[in-house]
Amino acid sequence: MKYTVVKIGRMASTNVDAYLETVQSATPIENGSHIVLGDLIPGGDLNTYKALAPTDVNVDDVLIVESPVLVEVEGMRIDIRDPRKFINAKDRPLRARRLKQGDSVTISIDGFTDVPTVGQYVVPVNGSYKLAPSTTIGTSKLVYKVELKTSIPIAVEYLEAYKLKVIKS
Repeated sequence: MKYTVVKIGRMASTNVDAYLETVQSATPIENGSHIVLGDLIPGGDLNTYKALAPTDVNVDDVLIVESPVLVEVEGMRIDIRDPRKFINAKDRPLRARRLKQGDSVTISIDGFTDVPTVGQYVVPVNGSYKLAPSTTIGTSKLVYKVELKTSIPIAVEYLEAYKLKVIKS
């Protein structure tokens, strides 16, 4: 199975730790997933929240999941060479980034419900972790503009991807 690949561009969360959140999901979750924060995880770290699918994208603060592409085997962390084979394990801490206007990110085609159009928009979808193309800015609290169709190199292959810029958050 191939999972979404994310490449972080210029983001406020790179320089401001307060824009990073530690979350856990009850199910395996891909990098590039768009989530909302649920309640704190009981009995664990005092700063770890449940990762949930958005339920009201017009109101919810939506974050993007972007964790290091590592797996843990018998206590050792191993880097995965092909990020298409990586998914964040359920009930394990992972990183989510708060999105701010001007942030940019490149997401492989697997992170969308349909093929986006350059110059138009993509928005989070209620009940889904993926982004959906939109011809208008609409009423969603988070809106990306599709700036460029590009590719993400992996070994000798190139994944179809789109460079996005947050224009509303």
